[in-house]
Amino acid sequence: MQDAPLTETFYGLPQPSPVRRAARSLTPGAGKRRHPPFVRELAQLEAAGYRVLPQGEADQDPMDHIVVGPTGVFLIRVNRWRGRFSFRRDGWFRHSRKDAGELVGQVSRQATAVKARLGQNGSAPQVEGIVAVARSRMRYPVIQMGWVTFVSAPRLVDYLRSRRSALSTEQVDRLTADIPA
Repeated sequence: MQDAPLTETFYGLPQPSPVRRAARSLTPGAGKRRHPPFVRELAQLEAAGYRVLPQGEADQDPMDHIVVGPTGVFLIRVNRWRGRFSFRRDGWFRHSRKDAGELVGQVSRQATAVKARLGQNGSAPQVEGIVAVARSRMRYPVIQMGWVTFVSAPRLVDYLRSRRSALSTEQVDRLTADIPA
């Protein structure tokens, strides 16, 4: 009894609701992360000379990808927050439920780290941080926030292709080899 936390001593362990348990049992694959639909489209970019490198999960957030292609180097962070991205009257970028500023800071730091990794071998292209907004609503399909661009997930592949060509096929291959898996 001494090892149990105080709340367990007085209140016992919390019991899951029977309704919630029944709902979970009826929902196949409940609780598993699913890739947003654009992940399949990213794989199709490889036919156009792009290289898509999945980077795994970072701090409980969905998959991050690094895309290297003729139009540049992009760090893609999937955002699945529910709610809405918007601008306040004073110009601050915000989300209705979470800290949008912290998200911008995290993606900026990750993009800077990727650029530093690539710069160790003498090539230092610009790395653009992109937040692919999968669940939140945005007033505009593309919102530029400093070094980070928020793109509606269904328009992500079109956005990547729309950028101006900056890298040759040899540069894409060299940069892809410089990024550790």
